[in-house]
Amino acid sequence: MNYFIFILDTGDYQGIRLSRPTPEETNLIGIECTEENIAKLDSFVIPKLVHGEIIEAATPEQIEQSKKPPVPVEVALWKLRHVLAILQLEDLVSAAMENLQEPLRGAAIKLWNFGNSVERYSPTVSLIKQVLNIDDNQADDIFIEADKIKL
Repeated sequence: MNYFIFILDTGDYQGIRLSRPTPEETNLIGIECTEENIAKLDSFVIPKLVHGEIIEAATPEQIEQSKKPPVPVEVALWKLRHVLAILQLEDLVSAAMENLQEPLRGAAIKLWNFGNSVERYSPTVSLIKQVLNIDDNQADDIFIEADKIKL
């Protein structure tokens, strides 16, 4: 039999294991992995044990965030530029690169025009965020949309 393990004092979920907590593990409680409990736990972002009942402990924001696809670490530059073009932001970024001081200007323009890919946490994306005045969540959304493009 498998058991969901929770910390007794806080109700925080610790994972699954094959046995109940030992008598020495007085700070833990094990709940049997019944079909009902498995379905419940699978549906929760942050499960918690409160008064013997497994509940959702995530905030609405955490639940919403859990539904978003993962942010890709890297995307093809043409995909990023395409999403920016759809959002009518590509020209702003191009103009900002033209206004950089040398030698950064030349390198940035070459990357922008001839680069293969761009990493989410690169200096290039930091510049794009600054130019467009967008936050991390908005940059993440742009990367997610770029990653969805399949040809």
